[in-house]
Amino acid sequence: MSSPSHSNGAPQLVRTSTITANAGSNTSYHPISLYSGKAVLKISGKLESMAENWTSEEWANRRRIVLFRKTQKGSTVNATCQSVSFNERPTNSICISCIWWAEKGECYVTSVDTIHLLEQLIAAPNRFSVEEKNRIRRNLEGFHPQTISKAKPDSEEFFKIIMGFPNPKPRNIEKDVKVFPWKILESALKKIIGKYSVNPSVSPSTLVPPPMMRQPSGGYAPLPTPPGQSMAPAHPDAHTQYSLPQHHNSIPSSRLLSSPQSS
Repeated sequence: MSSPSHSNGAPQLVRTSTITANAGSNTSYHPISLYSGKAVLKISGKLESMAENWTSEEWANRRRIVLFRKTQKGSTVNATCQSVSFNERPTNSICISCIWWAEKGECYVTSVDTIHLLEQLIAAPNRFSVEEKNRIRRNLEGFHPQTISKAKPDSEEFFKIIMGFPNPKPRNIEKDVKVFPWKILESALKKIIGKYSVNPSVSPSTLVPPPMMRQPSGGYAPLPTPPGQSMAPAHPDAHTQYSLPQHHNSIPSSRLLSSPQSS
């Protein structure tokens, strides 16, 4: 993720482990305490119900296309989901496939679609790095995916169905793909999004910046008198008693002002 904030002004979400690792090197800076904490996903409606009440067209296609819309306020990601026909998908929309596996009598979702959806909910309009995608794959292993392969007799037919879908394609290239029961998708999304927090190294307009990054409300501090020209007044006033800040302490380091790398 390369940009510090989303195009709509919402704060960027980053791995909480990255924030805590960076904060550990500066004992005077506690970024997590300055913000609302970990990210939370709230889905309007029941995502699991997308596997029910299919149309005849969806049964014929062996999948339902599910459209997501997302908004973000602070660390809360709000999402809605609804079924949409193949010909009615909005341009550049967030869509994944709820796929019927006849032999199992149950609907499934691919890991490719799951990671794509997480990318849209967490990082868009930016993209996950390769490293971040690998971290998410490891996180998803906890939900016990099944590997679909054309070399396995029990999944060969399902493999052909997945590979045969037109856009939106629930896979990348024609190779083995991992799938999860659709019914666990919501819990998987919420668990993984819970591993992210607001990035404290940037200050979007929706957030209050840390004190050390705020701009002064008044003018610049008075410049010091050059050596050899200082004259102590007989009656010091408030101006001459002004204590100049220690610049080497007041300027945040470049490390704190840069976005932390994904972890």
